[in-house]
Amino acid sequence: MKTSNLFEFLNNTFPEVRSEAWDNTGIQIVDFSQNIENVLITLDITDKLIEFAKHTKADLIIAHHPFIFSPLKNIDLSSYKGRIIKEAIINQIGIYSLHTNYDVSNIGMNKQICDTLQLINTHVLKTKEDVQNEGYGMIGELRHPVSLDNFIDSVKKHFGLSWAMLYSKEHEKNEKTIHKIAYCGGSGADFITDAANQKVDLYLTGDIGHHDAQLAYEAGIAVLDVTHYGLEKVFITHLANIIKEEFPELSIFLYDVNHFSGTIK
Repeated sequence: MKTSNLFEFLNNTFPEVRSEAWDNTGIQIVDFSQNIENVLITLDITDKLIEFAKHTKADLIIAHHPFIFSPLKNIDLSSYKGRIIKEAIINQIGIYSLHTNYDVSNIGMNKQICDTLQLINTHVLKTKEDVQNEGYGMIGELRHPVSLDNFIDSVKKHFGLSWAMLYSKEHEKNEKTIHKIAYCGGSGADFITDAANQKVDLYLTGDIGHHDAQLAYEAGIAVLDVTHYGLEKVFITHLANIIKEEFPELSIFLYDVNHFSGTIK
């Protein structure tokens, strides 16, 4: 099948017009006349990912995060990005991104995280101004309240995490009960105040810095940081299932590896 057939389906499912103006969702490197058989799905484009793509003879990589985010004024083939572009073109590997249009979709990031956490009574945390029932993050309830420690253990288990960083008032850590939570995949610090205003017991997200933690403390809300990758990796399996159902003739490969993860010493 042609690359363009898959792009048309993806754009109908996750319209690019839903993307933010600052985003670069969609085509990164493409040959519209190319026939594709093998599709590789990942979160980020890295040198190791390109080697895996060559090994699997991938014709197309679909990543959540855009590989080309800012306009390129030149391409230095000896630079990190330049080498990846060169390898992709030489090996006839296209690159495509589904980013904020996937994030805000009512079947995208929010729903996949919600299903993993098994939440009920949900609604969008921060809605887009021009679209109802779509936006960033969600608020929901657990079916049964649990202790803070049990909730953290559950999140780590369901998302395959080895650790998480808790920001909470010291006296809460042994006595806090979790029932109503808010979450946002990726970097959700911008929505700490929105979560606090909804009187949730905990906000689950990633990329929390010192001043973000201070804001959460001032707002009286506990925050659990599971890294940018931690929640968003649900994209990989979800998109694979969607594409496989529509195009069973395609071979789908998954690359669920976070090369940017830190190590606690």
